[in-house]
Amino acid sequence: MNLAEIKLDGKTLGHDKTPSRTAKVTWSDDPAYLEVTITWRDKREGTYCNTDRKHLVLADDSDDLWSAADCLHHALEGTEGTRPEIRKYYKILAMFHKGL
Repeated sequence: MNLAEIKLDGKTLGHDKTPSRTAKVTWSDDPAYLEVTITWRDKREGTYCNTDRKHLVLADDSDDLWSAADCLHHALEGTEGTRPEIRKYYKILAMFHKGL
C-alpha cells in the first residue's frame, strides 16, 4: 500500500470550526523528499485568505523528519512542543515515509 497524502487540521478559527491552520504531506517530485505544505487561513480586511508554505523534508533523515515535526506542531498547535508532543507528528511523517 502507498499513501498518497495525509491532511492534518490545526486549531479552529471562529464559530464555524474551520481550522485556521492545516498541513498536507505528499511525496515531492524527487522521491527522496516529502513535501509538507502548511496553510494559514487569516482574516484580512474582512475576508479570509490562505497563505501556503512548502517544506521539502529528506525522508530518510531522522533529524530532518524531527525538525519538520517540530514545525508542524508549532504551526498547527500554535505553541512550542514538548518532546512527546512533537513525537506524535514525527510518527505521522515516519509512517507516511514507510507507507504504512
